[in-house]
Amino acid sequence: ILFAQQIDAAKAKGNEPYLVEAQIGAHAPFTVPDEGLAMLREAVQVTGRGLHIHVAEDRYDMAHGHHHYGKEPIARLDEFGLIDSKSLIAHGIYLSPADIELLNSRDAFLVHNARSNMNNHVGYNMHLPEYRNLALGTDGIGSDMLEELKFAYFKHKDAGGALWPDSFARFLWNGNTLLERNFGAKFGRLEPGYKADLTICDYDAPTPLAPRNLGGHLAFGMGSASVNSMMVEGRMVYQDREFPFDVAPIYEQARKVANRLWQRMDQLA
Repeated sequence: ILFAQQIDAAKAKGNEPYLVEAQIGAHAPFTVPDEGLAMLREAVQVTGRGLHIHVAEDRYDMAHGHHHYGKEPIARLDEFGLIDSKSLIAHGIYLSPADIELLNSRDAFLVHNARSNMNNHVGYNMHLPEYRNLALGTDGIGSDMLEELKFAYFKHKDAGGALWPDSFARFLWNGNTLLERNFGAKFGRLEPGYKADLTICDYDAPTPLAPRNLGGHLAFGMGSASVNSMMVEGRMVYQDREFPFDVAPIYEQARKVANRLWQRMDQLA
């Protein structure tokens, strides 16, 4: 809550363009009692942000909700006014048809995290085609969204799914809708009125490249190694495969912080 309010205070001072937004985060329904959901509702109402929460990443989340509250997890969140067009529900592997329908009726987003699900061996979401709003995420397992698309597609086909690469290209693009809902701006097109965000790739396509087969090129050919330059808010943040600042001190500090974190975790183990 403090983070969201700090962002609002900075915006009030006229620090635009502002490249950071916030959502109200919670772990998962099985770790949040009703008193906590009431606090989350207040935080959402006060800040105008949406809820970001992991739901049904494991079967236990469903069993816990049934046992302790007699409710499906999305239905329980909805009773506290926490499911709306700004809600971001991560995973949703074991959501029931009723919960999926409720998410769709509230225009909420499910974010599918294929690599994280595989890493944690929690199962596969066979209901991706049933969601009105679906985007791709990583849940912290890397930050390469082109790689995430590939894993999401191939895992889907391995599980017997019927979707093709164009669907997963659309899921990747749907992240622009999430940005629009949180930033109150337009993203994802090279048109007047849209944010000047652009990724330029060096990709010598071995077969014809056209709108109808772009998904196939993303799944089978193009990758993050193809990225040559990036523009954010009209400013080049990565150009000709180089950052406009020295990344070495940042990486050095990151390694020190990571080492301290591992030492703390070893002490707690």
